[in-house]
Amino acid sequence: LNDEHYNGIGKEGLHGRLMVRSEWGNDIVPELMPATDGSECVIAKPGKSAFFQTDLEFILRNTNIDTLIVCGVTTEICVHSTVRDATDRGFKCIVLDDCTASYFDEFHSVGLHMISS
Repeated sequence: LNDEHYNGIGKEGLHGRLMVRSEWGNDIVPELMPATDGSECVIAKPGKSAFFQTDLEFILRNTNIDTLIVCGVTTEICVHSTVRDATDRGFKCIVLDDCTASYFDEFHSVGLHMISS
């Protein structure tokens, strides 16, 4: 892959290096931390889509999951990329519009409109 694919990943951002494990801005907020008993799976995504270079598809298929409830930031980048990859792989997606966000309200609106069409 060329450098354009990794646009911004690893660069210094407001809350640490972008999309790098162990950086403050890449952590899970306390309210959404997974159960401590190991019953929940956490997938660290190194790119815009949750499917890019992760075991997500393998895990979903092996647990017979065919519908995803998608939330997160940013609507027009990460959420959009994940939904497109999921539908390309045959998964149904439900995007929770009040559980997605963007830095810009208009990008959020347009991203949701593109996903819903």
